[in-house]
Amino acid sequence: MVEAAPQSGSLITVPLTGEAGREVIAIPGSPLDARALGCNQLIREGAVLVQTPEEVAELLQSFTGAPRSRCRVIEGAADFDYAELADAHWDAGDTEAIAALLSNAPVAMDELIRQSGMDTAGVHMALLELELAGELERHEGGLVRRAGRWSNTDKLIGIRQMQREVRFNDLFNATFETVLANRTATLVFLAVTVPIGAASVALFDTASGNPAVLFSGTSRSFGTVAGILAVILFGMVTQYWFIMAMLRRSLHADFHRLLPYLGISLLSTIGLVLGLLLLVIPGLIFATRSLLVAPMVLDRETPAMDSFVESWERTQSSAWSIFGMIVVLFLLMLIPTSISALLSGQLAESVPVAGWLLESLASQLTALLQTGMMVGAYRLLGDSTRELEEVFA
Repeated sequence: MVEAAPQSGSLITVPLTGEAGREVIAIPGSPLDARALGCNQLIREGAVLVQTPEEVAELLQSFTGAPRSRCRVIEGAADFDYAELADAHWDAGDTEAIAALLSNAPVAMDELIRQSGMDTAGVHMALLELELAGELERHEGGLVRRAGRWSNTDKLIGIRQMQREVRFNDLFNATFETVLANRTATLVFLAVTVPIGAASVALFDTASGNPAVLFSGTSRSFGTVAGILAVILFGMVTQYWFIMAMLRRSLHADFHRLLPYLGISLLSTIGLVLGLLLLVIPGLIFATRSLLVAPMVLDRETPAMDSFVESWERTQSSAWSIFGMIVVLFLLMLIPTSISALLSGQLAESVPVAGWLLESLASQLTALLQTGMMVGAYRLLGDSTRELEEVFA
């Protein structure tokens, strides 16, 4: 017996098995799971407990015709009158009446019996007919619902109903736990991005020290502009890899979602800049509510534009916590940024490379913590709707 509820019809086979001199074998389950109570009761009354296929094979090979199990009769196993089910009468109208009561939301059998006014056997037969026709889906706990894909409106309602608020301390802990849990990826990220970032700082210093070099038309100006663009593109690709590494918890990340990521990165940058230029508050709101866009595009392969809408919905109840975490990270990163700016200024004449490396390190630490917060928030808010993904599939 693999799985059986206390009143399951499967338990009727137990006395027949005992009468035939066969072994009664049961797999245990959680005492909190109603579907495992029948098996647990079998074991209590003498059935042989097995947990692996090897144990089953060993038991069958050593079977000599004398069962080891003492289980013969399970009290209450045959309480349900199956003759009533066989004698039940129903017509197409009954099936249509039950079908009209079903929706995308799972409903209990008792509720269908109450609403329809039909007897238990009639409802069972109507549901069986609907299931055979592919118009019914069954779920845990004896719930049933109408078959078919959920509409976008149903998804939105479901997400709103199942949202949970993420507190600031949960987000704070998740940010640093995500970074620490991906130490190897973090070290690789810093080892690659800090030198490249230092090169970009050097290029920008060269361009800012002589702005005309960008427009002089010489090969040197072309090389400077190309170098700056290459560094920016490399930074975006590296950030893509780092997010994927944190999401997958692996250094091996494919790049099949790179183009959508570059697109949403460009849109996010434009939205943030416009929001900050118009007023500071719209920019902060946009940064807060679009926090989950990149992880959703990469991990769940959500279409780019849909990811903005879903991120807005998911962060609705946790916007203040996310905003508070953004402020805290900003204040935390002021310390290394200020130190690096001070030291790089002192080293600008003697050892400029060291100053560039310090500035790059402070910048990459900021990007590292931002990514940790993004992935941590995605996991916290994503867990609350994991069961929706199975239902909506």
